[in-house]
Amino acid sequence: MKYTDKEKEALSYIGRFYLISANGDYTLACERIAGLQIHRITYVGSELVLYLGRPGLLIGHHGDNIEKLGEFLRKELSNSTLHIKICEDCLNDYLYPKDYASTDYDFDDYDCDYGEEGIDE
Repeated sequence: MKYTDKEKEALSYIGRFYLISANGDYTLACERIAGLQIHRITYVGSELVLYLGRPGLLIGHHGDNIEKLGEFLRKELSNSTLHIKICEDCLNDYLYPKDYASTDYDFDDYDCDYGEEGIDE
C-alpha cells in the first residue's frame, strides 16, 4: 500500500509523539507503537483515520492519550481542525493461527503436506 506524503508525515509525528511520551526511550516507544498494531492510515482533509488492532492502547485511560496525541498532531501538522478517527481492525484475530493443541483438531483432514522444507516460493 502506498501512502501519501501527508500520511507519511502524520505517521512520523505519531512516532515522535511516542518517543517523547517514553522520555526518549527508543525501545519503549517502539514497543508501544508495535502494541497498537497499526494496520492502515488515511489522512484526507482534516480527518486522520487510524486502523488499529488494539485501539484501547491509543485511546488510553479515560481518553487521555488520544487527547494528548490529537493536541500534538494539531500543532505539528498545523491543522487546528484535525479530527482523529479510530477504527478497530481485527485482521490479526484471523491471521494468526489458533492454539489447536488443546482441542481435538484433526490436521489430517487437510491436504497441506509441504514436506520438511516448507512452501517453495
